[in-house]
This record gives sequence, structure tokens and C-alpha cells, in this order.
Amino acid sequence: MRTFFCFARNKNKERLKYTNLTTAILVIGILAACTLFSGCEDVISVQLDEGDPLLVVDAFLDNTRRVQTIRLSKSSPYLSTEGAAGLTGARVAVVDLEDGRERLFRETSAGVYQWNPRVTEVFAEVGKEYELRIHLGKDTYSARSSVYPVPVIDSIVYDYEEKDPFQDEGYQAYFIAFDLEGQTDYYFIRSYRNGILRSRNIDFQVCVDAAYGEGADGLQFIEPVADFTPGDDPYRLGDSASVEIASIDKRTYGFLSQVMDLSTNTGLFATPPANVRSNIESLLPAPDLAPVGWFSVSAVSSAGIKIRKP
Repeated sequence: MRTFFCFARNKNKERLKYTNLTTAILVIGILAACTLFSGCEDVISVQLDEGDPLLVVDAFLDNTRRVQTIRLSKSSPYLSTEGAAGLTGARVAVVDLEDGRERLFRETSAGVYQWNPRVTEVFAEVGKEYELRIHLGKDTYSARSSVYPVPVIDSIVYDYEEKDPFQDEGYQAYFIAFDLEGQTDYYFIRSYRNGILRSRNIDFQVCVDAAYGEGADGLQFIEPVADFTPGDDPYRLGDSASVEIASIDKRTYGFLSQVMDLSTNTGLFATPPANVRSNIESLLPAPDLAPVGWFSVSAVSSAGIKIRKP
């Protein structure tokens, strides 16, 4: 019996030693693997084809008395950290196709071309068609846009909203206006806070008639369209709140809708980015810079209010 128990104790010790040895080897192996993989971590630079640079045209004009601006730039590579370079030395003009009058835009800084109206002068008139003409080096580009009527903003109202999970506390502002009756209309809506344009994607809206699709002809703009206050940035007491409605055509509506969709096209299931179709055309079949961007001339109505205690 002693011999048996002595043997059993020795066997258990051997098993314990074996188990401890196996565990130690396993732990050492895992640590070695971790050290191996962490020690061999390298940064891999992927070389992508840059593609040909493009002429980028930003030409949204209107019939207000403010300075009208057209921007020309050359696109930069997709992964570049540098901004697009402004293109200098171009001749930029907009022609009234009804009376032939040409308005020349003067270069005020690199890539920025402006037309400054006189005191009683406005840039465009409802019902007319205008043509953009750009001469850059040996290349000539053009685009056309017509000016459509825009409804008058009757008034602006605002309500105080308490903080909730979806918005901060503050004042939500709404405009009251009615869509023009008798045809399908397209609008681009922008808002301002203390005279500064709200320039995030969520601050802009496009709509059809008084809603987000046909069927609201002649009606009051629905609340989701008329509410021009983002929930995360409401107005405060003393702020000035203002809004603009710009008339646009169907093609401009499509362009702006695609731009807004692309700007929010992020996440795991995002589709590959692509250039939005442009209405800028080259008069030569193979220009040095293929054009992208848009030309549009709008009629604008606006209204503003000071946020005060009721």
C-alpha cells in the first residue's frame, strides 16, 4: 500500500510538473507571438493614381444687390492635404442672352472673380437667360441658366424649445411663405445667424414646391422645410435670424441634392465617391482641364428678425 501511494504521489507531481510546463510554454508562446506581431508593425503607404486635375467652377449668382462672386480652382488629388489652388488669369463674363449685355467679372484674388453692382443695379432679372463664358488659356467654357420667380416670405416666427435628447434649448425659427401656384417650382433655402451664413450641410435645404416632392403646389411651405434652425444650434436671445429662398431649375435641384448626399455618404456602407454631373461645357473636345461644378442664376427673397423675449 505504501508503494502504491508513493507511486501515486509521484505521478501527480509529474502531472503537475507537466501541466505547469505546458502552461508556461503556452504563455511564453503567446507573449512571443504578441511581441513578434507588435514588433513587426509597419506603416504601408498605398500609392494611388492621382488622375488628371479638373477645372472646378463655383458660380451661384442671384438678383440681389450684393457682390456677385465666381470661383475657379484646380482640383487636388483625393488624398492631398492641400486645398484646391485658385486659377488666375482667366477672363470671366456673364452675358444677358436677351439684350447681349456682358458683365465682366474682375479677378480680386487668386481664383476669385467678382462683379460689383452700382447702387441701383441688380445682376439679373426674372424671366431672362444668362450665359457664363470662361476663357482660360487656350480653352473656353460656357454654361446657361434661366431665372425663375420666387415667392415672397411673409414673416418669420420663433418658439422657445426646452432641451431634449434631440436638440439644445433655444429658439427655433420658421418662415411663413406660400409656393407659387401653377407650375412645379424648385427652391434652395439658406439661413443666417447674426449675418453669417450657416454653412454646414444640414443648414441647407432643397425642396420641390412647398414640400419635398411634387403635389404641394400653391400651398404653405411645410414645417420641416420652413424650420431653418438646426436642433444642435438654436438661436439665442439677441440673435438676428434670417433666411433666403432662391429659385432654381430642376437640373440645379438635382445637382444640389447629389452634392448633399455625397457630403453625408460616410460609414461602413458608403458608396465610392464620384464627381457630380456638371452643366459647364468645354467648347474644345480635349481641354487642358475638364470642367466640373455648376452655374446658376436665381431670384432670391429674404426676411429677417431679431430674437427677443415675448
